[in-house]
Amino acid sequence: MAPLSFVAALLLLSAPGIGTVAVENEGRISCSPLKNMGSFSTVTVKIGTPPQTFSLVADTGSDDVIVQSCICKLGGFCPGEFGRCFKGSNKSSSFVMEGQNKSDEAHVVQMTFGSGDIVAVEASDQVSVGLESAFMNNSLLLMVRQKLELSGQFEGILGLGRPHRDELSMLQTSPKRYPAPRLWSPGDSAEAEPLMKMPGFLEEAGVSRFSMCFNAKEDGVLRLNAPKAQNAMGSVGNMHWGLDFQGISVGGASKPVKFCSPESKKHGQETACGIIPDSGTTMIMGPQDQINKLFEELCDGWERCRKFHGRLAEQVSTLQQHRKLGSSFTKRKEEIPPELQDIFKELEDAFEAAVGEESAGDDASYEPKKSVYDDASYEPQKAASFQLLLQQCGSWAKSSNLNDEMPSLFFRVAGKTGGSDVLELKPDSYVGEMPLNSQTTELGCVPLFGEMDYPTELNGPVWIFGTPLFYQFQVHYDREPEPPTVSFLREPCGTCVDGRPLNQTASLLSRQAEKSLTQGSLRRIMGLPRQPEIDTSKPL
Repeated sequence: MAPLSFVAALLLLSAPGIGTVAVENEGRISCSPLKNMGSFSTVTVKIGTPPQTFSLVADTGSDDVIVQSCICKLGGFCPGEFGRCFKGSNKSSSFVMEGQNKSDEAHVVQMTFGSGDIVAVEASDQVSVGLESAFMNNSLLLMVRQKLELSGQFEGILGLGRPHRDELSMLQTSPKRYPAPRLWSPGDSAEAEPLMKMPGFLEEAGVSRFSMCFNAKEDGVLRLNAPKAQNAMGSVGNMHWGLDFQGISVGGASKPVKFCSPESKKHGQETACGIIPDSGTTMIMGPQDQINKLFEELCDGWERCRKFHGRLAEQVSTLQQHRKLGSSFTKRKEEIPPELQDIFKELEDAFEAAVGEESAGDDASYEPKKSVYDDASYEPQKAASFQLLLQQCGSWAKSSNLNDEMPSLFFRVAGKTGGSDVLELKPDSYVGEMPLNSQTTELGCVPLFGEMDYPTELNGPVWIFGTPLFYQFQVHYDREPEPPTVSFLREPCGTCVDGRPLNQTASLLSRQAEKSLTQGSLRRIMGLPRQPEIDTSKPL
């Protein structure tokens, strides 16, 4: 089938419909299961009349309800692996779209996310999550084109972002909106004025409070109309669910922090650092230099890593000495202990990648590529040793309880208007299993941290607190106060049955989590880690 033209696609989407009003919120506590997809979690969302069912990414880092349109697949712009698609025309009696008789008036939205671009058409229809329902009036976005670096299922996003009450923040968070003929593909450079922010599902459904938590091998829970939480901390910034980030203590809540301490705040800043609890991001993201400092401190606090790094540094030094002597180098290299052989191969590969291969072409003065052992000043870095040791966990972790031998991390956070908390992440929360590279299915242990630069003028470098947080806590969001608040509940996640949260199984899940943690019981992440859907060029 030939790809549909964009105008033809819009005409196919258009059909008369009867709008309904949002169901009035009765203040009841309801829920929806969060299906664990490994690198993210999805929530069941029903759209249209009769309802069509989709699994949308539950994302506190974005605002909109986005669903894959069947036009995207018919036009060849969305792969089949993305999953189900929405049909409005002749399918949903409540479907409405502006400009249905004049396709050039249809509103098209272009959005840029961490994983790529999306082009969507504004529409209206009924949307339900759990026991809550709302008519999304010109605020349901139908994805018709995309350039996303994603693999596997992606049917859309349920945005659960922070409310934007002032005009400035609404303008800052608004995606660009174009008349249909001006936009042909993601990345179009056409200019457009940002418009007022569209209301999200929570606003339309009258849901003031919600919480999210994940279970390691079971569905997590999205609670709607959750009760008020204790120790609520006011969100900093204006655009995201952000908190004042005051550093990470390694091995104890009272230990000092190596970065982001309040004392390091610069003149004119509101906070030294910021942090966003984001359910849609797989890893914990932060600046590379601060992550390296954290890994060094983790290695110092972990006896196995200290010994490993010492042996590694000693072997490198010895081999460098034998390199100078020449003839005995090869023999000496063969004497490297078996458990360090793979590590030295990793070291050599990393060093060669860093210095590059020297090639002189026809130049007779060509010299062989450098080796780590040629540089007498080279010393293994503790941050690298920490990661290499974890990657080799298959050789030592089968009978080891990582929670016992590795130190916990204590994240210090505070609110804009008072209140603070210290959030402990045990090794089973910040270490996972992933394929070591894209060419193999071999799994290794990895620290669930990723590099991301998000500098801000008022709040310093901003971190993203991804899915590891939601496996350890019920993260509670309250949209009602000003500023909106975030809380962290020390309660097992529980389950969701028939739209109602149940805690009866929570104690069982808690006991399972307390079992000895070995390599085989770590959280397994297959596929590409999901990046934050946050524009890092804008303030917190």
